Amino acid sequence: VPFPLSMVDRITPVTTPADIEDFKMGAGIADKWPVVSEDFMQWVVEDKFVDGLRPKYEEVSTAPSMASLLSSFMKDV
Repeated sequence: VPFPLSMVDRITPVTTPADIEDFKMGAGIADKWPVVSEDFMQWVVEDKFVDGLRPKYEEVSTAPSMASLLSSFMKDV
C-alpha cells in the first residue's frame, strides 16, 4: 500500500552539562547522555497519495497549505 513520506523538522543539538543536570533533577535519573531536542516545529508531508485521495489540508483553517509547508522547508534546507 503506497503512502506519502513525511518527516518532522526538528533539531537535536549536542547534550550539554546543563541538559544532564536538568534531566537528573526533573526525572530523578542520572543519565550520562540524555537526548534533548528543540520544540516541535512542523511536519513535511510528500504530496503523493493513493489514487489521488489527498486530504484537503487547505480547507482546514489551522493547517498551513502544502505550498507554505514546502516553502518553509526549502528556506530551512
